[in-house]
Amino acid sequence: MTHIGQEVRRLREERELNQAQLAVLIGTGPAAISRIENGRQSPNSTTLEKLAKALEVEISDLFPKKAQAPLQLELEEQAGQRSHEANEREQYAAERRYLVPLLEFCTSQLTELSKGHKPFFASLSKDLPPSRSFAVLQRVDEFMYTCDLLERTLNEKGVMATAVSLPERAQMGEQVPGDLLQKVYDLQEAWVELFVDVWKSANDWLKSQGDRPEIMAFQNKERQESDRRLEEATRAKVTNEVSVRDVSIISDYQERKRKKASWTNTPRAESAG
Repeated sequence: MTHIGQEVRRLREERELNQAQLAVLIGTGPAAISRIENGRQSPNSTTLEKLAKALEVEISDLFPKKAQAPLQLELEEQAGQRSHEANEREQYAAERRYLVPLLEFCTSQLTELSKGHKPFFASLSKDLPPSRSFAVLQRVDEFMYTCDLLERTLNEKGVMATAVSLPERAQMGEQVPGDLLQKVYDLQEAWVELFVDVWKSANDWLKSQGDRPEIMAFQNKERQESDRRLEEATRAKVTNEVSVRDVSIISDYQERKRKKASWTNTPRAESAG
């Protein structure tokens, strides 16, 4: 006889039910009840539910007391597993709510920066006239500064660390949402295009200009001209400040002279003379 059969018989007899009456309550025949109680038939989950309801007990009560401890442990483990899975789903949901728009925004910034410069740098000649090359150098410097600023921002916000960790977590067996992984792959692709393709083209062109003596000469000339204009502007500012001060002194002197002449022409001044 199985443990369950023993408990079914014990509970049935406690409620003063015979096998036929219990069979009616669960919708089966007395022979089935007999086979269960004698251990010749193991009840399935549906039958267990019906037996528990008919005998007014919990399903766990159909098992002997010695078997209930392992059963309770198993039920607790199942409940803990369900709780863990629910927490994991909530964690991924929270990650998605934060990361998806962030990854989309960062990807768009990288993509726009690439699209705005990739065709220009790809078609850029390394033999431009010095004046044209000098103008392009300013655009290259601005582009590289923007790239450095964007890279620093992404690292400080932890975006790139997240882009590395999520695929690793997926490889280790975590159920990372597929759409979140796709956003990461989109970001990685945009990153490679900007910092490997476009940035490399700009840097290669920049190095090529550094090897041209005429470019260095033109840059030095432009720098000297810029210094000269700055010096002239500074000198003009100082001169203007001096002129303004001189005008102020002259104005004060003329005002004092006018007041003295006015005082001299008063009747009191005449009588005193």
